[in-house]
Amino acid sequence: MINGLGGKSRTGAATKAGRRFWLFLLAPILIGGAFLVGAALATQGRVDPPIDDSLIFFQFAKNTARGYVMTFQVGEGPTAGCTSLLWMLYLTVGWGVGWRGVLLGWFSAASGIALLVISVALIYRLLRTFEASSSVAGLTGVLLASTGPVVYAYLSGAETGLFTTLILATVFFGARKELVRFAVSAALLTWARPEGIVVALILVAWYFCLSGKPSARYAWLLVVPAAVIAEGTFFYFSTGELSTNSYYAKSPLAAFAGSPRPPDFYKIKLWLEPLLALKAITGSAFGYVPRYALRIDAASAAYKASVFITAYILRPIILGGFIAGLGAAAFRARRLAIPVFLAAAAVLTANAVALGDFHFFWHRCRYGAPLLALAIVGVGYGLAYAARVFRLGPWPAAALVLVTLPTTWCWGACFANDSRFVYCFYEPVVKFIKGELGPEAVIATHDAGYVSYYTDNRIVDIGGLCARRYAEALRAGDGAIVEALERERPLPTLFFIYPYRVQGVEATVAGPCLKFYCNESFQSYTCKAYFPADFSDCGADRPRRVVGGKEVVDTLDVADLDSESAHNYRCGAFVCFDCMWVVVREDGTEEAYEQRCARSGVTYALRAKYRGGREAVDGGRVIAESEEFTVATSPGRAATLLMRTDRPIRRPVAVYVNDVFAGLWLPQGPRAGVWREVRFDIPSRLVEGNDTIRLMSEPFVHEINYTPFHYWVFQ
Repeated sequence: MINGLGGKSRTGAATKAGRRFWLFLLAPILIGGAFLVGAALATQGRVDPPIDDSLIFFQFAKNTARGYVMTFQVGEGPTAGCTSLLWMLYLTVGWGVGWRGVLLGWFSAASGIALLVISVALIYRLLRTFEASSSVAGLTGVLLASTGPVVYAYLSGAETGLFTTLILATVFFGARKELVRFAVSAALLTWARPEGIVVALILVAWYFCLSGKPSARYAWLLVVPAAVIAEGTFFYFSTGELSTNSYYAKSPLAAFAGSPRPPDFYKIKLWLEPLLALKAITGSAFGYVPRYALRIDAASAAYKASVFITAYILRPIILGGFIAGLGAAAFRARRLAIPVFLAAAAVLTANAVALGDFHFFWHRCRYGAPLLALAIVGVGYGLAYAARVFRLGPWPAAALVLVTLPTTWCWGACFANDSRFVYCFYEPVVKFIKGELGPEAVIATHDAGYVSYYTDNRIVDIGGLCARRYAEALRAGDGAIVEALERERPLPTLFFIYPYRVQGVEATVAGPCLKFYCNESFQSYTCKAYFPADFSDCGADRPRRVVGGKEVVDTLDVADLDSESAHNYRCGAFVCFDCMWVVVREDGTEEAYEQRCARSGVTYALRAKYRGGREAVDGGRVIAESEEFTVATSPGRAATLLMRTDRPIRRPVAVYVNDVFAGLWLPQGPRAGVWREVRFDIPSRLVEGNDTIRLMSEPFVHEINYTPFHYWVFQ
């Protein structure tokens, strides 16, 4: 028996269990250390995070430590580009005490190992609360540490490890009814990621209902909503935004006028069709991965194997065991099952709604790691129940650890390969910028973390994660990006982009390719190109200021989001969903294919000439259905609407002025790719001042009716 006097005396069994506990904690240290050693060997001793997003945290931490709080680009002011305020502040401390430059990568990775150790300890203690044996509890913790995608996420330099650890801590302290620690961990959770707010508030509601009789001590729970309000207040007064830029750049909830970029089609489809979303999310949770994910030519064999093993072996086992384990826990101790279930449901739902299924189970499982960790807790419940009822002992737990070991090896190889890719891919870019361009160069890029952190150049993040104004432009399309860049001061001098991702920029404001960089170990899928920026032909000035004796009274620059907002511009959302499919060749092999089909409102940019030879660059929209906007006019005076386009209108367009039919518009002209100006005359009886003009055509699948780039109104 244990002597209850302060708990200082233990039986031999208790002492042995304590020793096992410390041995189990060696697993995350050894596995995490092996990940880092592999990455160091692949990068000549330099461990850069394997994903560029982590370097965005580094950049914010560096500038915050230098006194520029919440600032991505010194001189531009604060921006809400930091998804996890708590992780950024932690990295700020690391940078401030001397872990700078490359060393911050080591600091974040070592912190990830420490967080993994804490997570293993929390799972161990939570299962011991469930009366699991020390062997089963410890092996379940090892199961977390040997699950490859979880380790990858913890060591990635991003906030995933901190976020997952705080979820486990909140669940643990709630299950143990340790009120103060529960309240503090839940409050910190709200600062770890935006969806942490949802998880924390749900768990607080559960804890409040747990006792059934409120007491004065429950005032501690007010710490959690206070933390939410404090973070929102800080964001608002420091950046002018209540949410992070990633919401605007990624979430289907923040879909803007026009159309999102092609990768967002999948998310929008899920959001608009809840039953399809439920089917896809459930399928992905239990092992489904789109076939094209396994057939990326540039992917390494280790990466393909890791995706396959994780999707078709590991995830079904863990999530299947999660359901069985929760059932066992609910049967024996509901107070242990309910918080785990609520946290898992909140994480899954919040991410699926905010990011879409594709992002949640992709991106190296960065967003799915918290769900896998909670699922492993449920698996532990099931293992403990089976060991006790069926007298199976720790052997099923040991067998599961053996099953996960292949994912550990595969994801360790991926971690090293991705770290090598980041180093080999971006380091020559940094040297090129420093050596050939100098500090005055302005770089426009997608994935701006590495370049911004390791240079002092001005960076324009056209990905929208670090600069709010480009999040909306990126979602609207290439034309909106070009229009936004046109207003940038100083103008970019160089583009460093994925050519396939922003073709409009490449084809319009980029000159001949200056240098194309692609490490020989990687295929063109991962390449980026250097393009010198050329804005000399940008702008939408009319070559003529008078038409038929009338002068310009208003202009609408299509694809310029500010101009569109000022004119209440809207366009019909005729959606084509055939955006990602697999093509089967004659020999039976398959190839991933992404169709950029017509969607009314999607923007693109064009460099074209007038008949007289004058060249101009402009951004416009694809219209397959309808558009509407308001223009400033003087009432009672006839007006002329002039459209700049690059092709003839293919089907009659019905023109309405203030909801009154004004006639059909079907101008003919030369072939596509040449600037044309087509006009429509509006009789004086329809002009009331501040008129709303609506253009409507009958939509046809995969067909573009017309492409407006600019409107002028003459009176």
